[in-house]
Amino acid sequence: MPGSPVRVYELRMTARTAIASLAVVIVSDVARLVVLYLPVDRRYAWLDLGSRAVFGVALLSTFITFLWWLYVALRNLHRWGLRPRWGPGWAVGSWLIPVADLVLPLLVVREAARRSGSGRGGSALVLVWWVVFLAGEGLGDFSTLAAAVTVPVFIAAAALAIAVVAHITGLQVRHHAALGATARVLSRV
Repeated sequence: MPGSPVRVYELRMTARTAIASLAVVIVSDVARLVVLYLPVDRRYAWLDLGSRAVFGVALLSTFITFLWWLYVALRNLHRWGLRPRWGPGWAVGSWLIPVADLVLPLLVVREAARRSGSGRGGSALVLVWWVVFLAGEGLGDFSTLAAAVTVPVFIAAAALAIAVVAHITGLQVRHHAALGATARVLSRV
């Protein structure tokens, strides 16, 4: 696979799609919060139902596009010969192994950031995203806290996921551009 052409366009498009899906998740969560804070006599059933429906579709879209984006990012690293510890298949597989899915996705995304050229700040961003994401999942699945408490955590996790996708994509686009510039200089010699 090293030496195969890297598709930065594909990375950018999957990143944009994942970010757009995450943004729709955030907007539908904000709509859910609005419904929660409206007086009981002013709550609109259509807004609640609509925001939940949009949330469900956006969540599915986010899951698919985020995993595809991560797959493409890891594949790029392989094609550049950077040999990440976790191959492209782990972009999906890490999320599907019970109990291990509490740690493996973090390791895979952190490796993608690290091999893409991220310093400690990028690794910290990935770690904060993962902790907030797990906190939201834990609060949503295993607590009796009201949605007014859990939904803002989901919003924060989605916003941090946008930052992670943008960060790693930007690193890879710059890396690809630097390789292209080096190849042009070498071809002139």
